[in-house]
Amino acid sequence: VIIFSVGLLADSLNFVFLLIFLFLHRRRCGEEMASDRSVSPSAIPTSVLIDEEARKVCDVPQHPPPRVETLRKLGEQVGRSLTMPTVARAARTMTARYVLGVPEYKVPDLPLALQFTAQELRFKVNQEFQRRKEEAERKRKCTERVEGEDFAPSRTVLSTTVSAGLLPKAVSHKVIIDIPENAVDPTVLAANSALPPAIRAQSRRDVAKRVESERKIEEQDKKKDNVAKKIVDIDVHKLGLPEAERKLETSFAQGLTSTEAAARLGRYGPNTLTPPKQAPWIVRVGVHFVGGFQSMLLLGGILCWIVYAFTPTDPTNLYLGFIFWAVVIFTGIFAAFQESKSEKMMEGFRNLAAATCQVLRDGTTQTIDAVTLVIGDIVVLEAGQKVPADVRIIECSVLKVDNSSLTGEPEPLKRTAHCTDDNPMETKNLAFSGTGFVEGKGMGVVFQTGDNTVIGKIAEAAGTAEKPETLLKGEIRYFITRMIMLAVSMGLIFFFISMFAAKYDWKSSLVFCIGIIAANVPEGLLPQLTVQLTLTAKRMKKRNVLVKNLEIIETLGSTTCIASDKTGTLTQNRMTVSHLIYDATIWNTGPDAVSGTTYQTFNIESPIYSALRRCATLCNRAIFLPEPGEKVDVATTKTKGDASETALIKFIHPQRDIFEARQDNDKVAEIPFNSNNKWALTINRLEVVSDDPSSPSSSYIVLMKGAPERVLLRCSRIMLSSGVVGIEEYRDRIAGLNTELARRGERVLAFAEIPLSPAKFPKGFAFNCDEVNFPLEGLTFLGMISLIDPPRVGVKESIETCQQAGIKVIMVTGDHPETARAIARSISIMPSETIKEVAERTGQPVTDINKDEVNAVVVTGTELPDFTEDQWSYVLTRKEVVFARTLPQQKQDIVRRLQKIGHIVAVTGDGTNDCPALRQAACGVAMGIAGSEIAKEAAQVVLLDDNFASLVVGIEEGRLIFDNMKKCIYYTLVHLVPEIMPFLVYVAARFPLGLYTTQLLFIDLGTDLIPAVSLAWERGESAVMSKPPRNALTDRLVGRQLFFLSYLVWGMWEYLVCLWVQAWAFKLRGFGFAYLWGLAGIWTADPNSLSASEAATLWNIMDDNSVYVSHGGCLDRTYPMCAQQARDWRDAAMVEGSSAFFYAVVISQLGNILISKTRYMSLFQSRWNKWMFFGMLFALLVINLLTYVPGINNISGSRPIPFVLIALALPSPVVMIICDEFRKYWLRRDPKGCVAAMTDY
Repeated sequence: VIIFSVGLLADSLNFVFLLIFLFLHRRRCGEEMASDRSVSPSAIPTSVLIDEEARKVCDVPQHPPPRVETLRKLGEQVGRSLTMPTVARAARTMTARYVLGVPEYKVPDLPLALQFTAQELRFKVNQEFQRRKEEAERKRKCTERVEGEDFAPSRTVLSTTVSAGLLPKAVSHKVIIDIPENAVDPTVLAANSALPPAIRAQSRRDVAKRVESERKIEEQDKKKDNVAKKIVDIDVHKLGLPEAERKLETSFAQGLTSTEAAARLGRYGPNTLTPPKQAPWIVRVGVHFVGGFQSMLLLGGILCWIVYAFTPTDPTNLYLGFIFWAVVIFTGIFAAFQESKSEKMMEGFRNLAAATCQVLRDGTTQTIDAVTLVIGDIVVLEAGQKVPADVRIIECSVLKVDNSSLTGEPEPLKRTAHCTDDNPMETKNLAFSGTGFVEGKGMGVVFQTGDNTVIGKIAEAAGTAEKPETLLKGEIRYFITRMIMLAVSMGLIFFFISMFAAKYDWKSSLVFCIGIIAANVPEGLLPQLTVQLTLTAKRMKKRNVLVKNLEIIETLGSTTCIASDKTGTLTQNRMTVSHLIYDATIWNTGPDAVSGTTYQTFNIESPIYSALRRCATLCNRAIFLPEPGEKVDVATTKTKGDASETALIKFIHPQRDIFEARQDNDKVAEIPFNSNNKWALTINRLEVVSDDPSSPSSSYIVLMKGAPERVLLRCSRIMLSSGVVGIEEYRDRIAGLNTELARRGERVLAFAEIPLSPAKFPKGFAFNCDEVNFPLEGLTFLGMISLIDPPRVGVKESIETCQQAGIKVIMVTGDHPETARAIARSISIMPSETIKEVAERTGQPVTDINKDEVNAVVVTGTELPDFTEDQWSYVLTRKEVVFARTLPQQKQDIVRRLQKIGHIVAVTGDGTNDCPALRQAACGVAMGIAGSEIAKEAAQVVLLDDNFASLVVGIEEGRLIFDNMKKCIYYTLVHLVPEIMPFLVYVAARFPLGLYTTQLLFIDLGTDLIPAVSLAWERGESAVMSKPPRNALTDRLVGRQLFFLSYLVWGMWEYLVCLWVQAWAFKLRGFGFAYLWGLAGIWTADPNSLSASEAATLWNIMDDNSVYVSHGGCLDRTYPMCAQQARDWRDAAMVEGSSAFFYAVVISQLGNILISKTRYMSLFQSRWNKWMFFGMLFALLVINLLTYVPGINNISGSRPIPFVLIALALPSPVVMIICDEFRKYWLRRDPKGCVAAMTDY
């Protein structure tokens, strides 16, 4: 009890010292805050400006004092919660960042509302720089060495060096951008001359890197231009059929001969896309064994072998080196195996190319493998078939193609045999490889195959974009750099201490130096983080998010902007009936997910609706394709036909069986839809005649469907609930209803009918559709049906979650602007009005509207080529942005410009047209179901269910893994201190060694491994999607706060506790604390290595050791057995001391894992983590096995220790939990205070 009380008292004293330290630091911070109150608003901007002479050189604009007033007003808007010191501090921060152009647009010290304002403010500063550069010709000299680029790189380097204290404020841009000597003011040159040469050299290297980066971008742009030029150079569509036949050297009537086809196959190669270049498998596996933590561990192993070379009698370092390398090999194999599983799943996605196709060869139709198709082949084209190569249509019948995988246009497009546009992407007589026919049939001639197809050229363009480095890789490099700096600094310091203070020889000092450096290597951290990432990847896969690279998980969590495709991602990629218009009224068909407007639900029993339904059923070529014996299920049964007509039968079939309806009213004549008429017509026989007034007493009826404006022109009457009346007074109302739905992005079809008189058209009448012998005028207007590709269920909520999380969501689509705007509005991407809508609502001209007050903007791809930098700046700073009718290269350019202003961009896409943007983005996200093979290859993440909501799940998991990795690193670094300090104290103070190497390894790779991995199951302490994304420049994976808290607070605490327990172990053996300092020589493990003086010192200590004597210890120095007995007693004390130290580390780590469980929230409010509980039990089991089980404890070099020593360590986790609860409470109470500044990691 006394010993336990003394231990608790010692722990309490340490806690008191920590509180005193925090109080003094807070007092100092309070003095700094008080000094902030003395800063006048007018002095704030000038306090952060660089030297006036330096400012003049490159004309840095000096910001006026009203910036502070702006901040104060913004603060009042968010709750009047900002005090003057906060405003002053924020003003200095913002002004410094904007004047110097630091590439970040969020200020961590400001509330959320101010953070979103930061981006706009920074753009205004950049615009000011651009304006001044263009107006003043004399400033051109400042940019000669950076090829006319804006000063942003220079200001970035300058701000970094000034903030780091490397440069004085009186410094010019000359050093940064290397301005010629004769272009700089002499006063500035004098200031520059005082700068260190290393800073000058670094600045020039930075400029060289920037110039090289710009050169690479220009080369990539040239490659893309070449690809675009190849696509534009297609001219076969402009040729007439005879000219095309001669150019392609084929026969449209007979096709190629088999001999000629074989020759061309050898000349042009197979009709396949060249797969993306992949490194050999040994290289792809080898990357998991180098770089990052792997290199650090490999270097640590080499250092251990160097130490062994100096001390060959001790094989411990030899084994340690092998263990370091074994850890790298094991984790490398583990990571390679995980990624190979993702690659195997990707193999299952490769189904883009058509398997077989029908061609005309040797005058006969043959079925061949699509891979053997050659230029000049005549291909048979049918609905449901994928286009096997780029073909020129030579004949067709109602042929329609789905180009959504290529252009993003969801609506099937009609194909003809004639050229309709000089642009090959717009003309209707070409069909491109990878697209699909949805209706009709025809013939086409192949004019490009394989890599020369349009899809092949787009794939080539996608390959030119370099994938950016993952953020996690940069964070790990940052962490390792600082760990190496710390380790080397510590090793060098103690190298000199051991040589000059401790009087060791140079060889021993070098061994100590290398040993200390190797001891700083956290060998357990690599497997811990690898397993954490793998577990997260498996969890994401269960939630339909497949990651191809483990490191991309964290990048996904750091996303600040999502550029999403519309079709198939935000919408369901299927046309659906949205509204009905009959009886001159709009009716809902169900929940109005798009418009948000409430209409009455239609009456299925209405006679007018029955007539409308009959027309939509019979004047329709779409059919269901059920399997034999299968009952039609509109959700799962396959269909054949146009997307709009398919939507109609899926809507109608549950109400009225379309097979029965068509059987009862069979079709006798038809005029298909064409682009000139813009309507389709059928004549059906009425076998069932009823007394219903809505059912005419005739044997035939003409049914028409088409564009409302064309159908209305042929109608003279309208069917209403009151009867059939003249249509003239209703034309404007019907046109208005049509416009209302069309503005919502809905496609509207009109329907009309006219019964034919049995007298004029008796049964068996021969209808002629070429020379029309039946009426096409005087029809009765029945109504209209609107269709739309509706949003996916849950997408709106997911986007609102992203916006709440500070993530900007923009839509980039190839669809029509009105449709894109309507969908964007319905899913909260664009809830507010555009400037055009504001002008229409207010009746003002667009030029009179203040565009800065409008947050929504819709931009079409045709506008982008003429955009100025100011226009780009305006558009990208709006909160609600939609890009419509965009080309693949434009989408990539949008992503690049978002990245240029500091966004971490995630891009979603499913088509081939999305590939360049997917590769350009920090995180490319492809669709697993509807996505093309090339899109999946270009992306780093695949959504297995094609649902945007799954992407939000991935972002949430990415944010969680970043927090959990922080906790894991913090947990690991804490125990590095009690592992390193025994060696340092052994060298500097000649204190007995506390831990042996084997014990250290059992901690890193044994007792700590499962508890650290258990942090991967920690869920968010609060709603992780309610906070803005982390700032990649300031919120690092490992920052100074984490180092301070892990090394100087809890790491040092654990070491002191372990040292205390070790000293008591020696005390129980009779060795007082005073005997342990400065006498390391007598504590060596080798009994024969004692010198005569050290042996005499040991005997003097043993003479005073009453415990040794009370246990029958012999003190006769001349008797060899007594000497051996004394050394055995000493050795037992050393082993018990190290065993107690080892046990105390594990006990303290139990408290460490519990305080690592949360960063802000109280431990007692956190969720139960069964894996952490299991990890703690595992650690206790291992330490007891290694301590108390004979035979096993020989492996670790431990021996059983008295329980009293364990009792001394037990208060340690209790004190750690109590103190950390106070720290977390203070963080929650004052998140911007001094405690947060020191310990909020």
